[in-house]
Amino acid sequence: MSSIYEKALGDKFRKLHPMIQEKFQLFSADHQALICKGTMDEISGGRWFMRPFIKMGIKKNVTFPERGNGIPFKLEKYAFIDPFGRETVSWIRTFHFKNADRHFDATMVYSEKGKGILDYLGNSQASPVGIDLDVTETGGIRMKSSQQHFHLGKRRLSLPSKMVGQATVREEFDENKNWFLIDVTVKNAVFGTIFRYKGHFRMEVVPMPAEEIPAYAFPIKFDARE
Repeated sequence: MSSIYEKALGDKFRKLHPMIQEKFQLFSADHQALICKGTMDEISGGRWFMRPFIKMGIKKNVTFPERGNGIPFKLEKYAFIDPFGRETVSWIRTFHFKNADRHFDATMVYSEKGKGILDYLGNSQASPVGIDLDVTETGGIRMKSSQQHFHLGKRRLSLPSKMVGQATVREEFDENKNWFLIDVTVKNAVFGTIFRYKGHFRMEVVPMPAEEIPAYAFPIKFDARE
């Protein structure tokens, strides 16, 4: 069986750097987790008048107002089968600021309907985002968000691009320093850069039986709607 990212990239997956492949081939049947630790050299973005709205995302583990340089960072990745039988990978990101730990979390699945990755942002699954994957010229991986949806009751709302942030993620592996490089930017067509972080980290693969996956790796509520 293949990971959701292998399924989305198809033959392109083998063009990734071996370390990038290892990071994105996480699969529930392997009973492993990835623990990444490093430093965000820069966390920036968001004009002053946007900060109150950005702050509203703290409880949802989507956005936070703190910015800075040299911020310790941790990423935990867990693979599991969700209640709907879907192979799922959770991304639990923690940014250790001086006065608070902030989170930017997500759960990802492969969408049979969209034939690609679907990213449920935050600690719930109310706002799925389509993700387009590609391989960079240096064997890194590039992820770009496409259409974003919100669920209000039984209604599914698609938001125009001017109302949401468009995310671009680029990960590479630096063989000289033996670490991963990450650069994430969320931009809006009207307000410019909302959020950006870039830095480096190293990765450890650890045993992780399904029953030992921590509770915070799962969303508060699962939703199979795409």
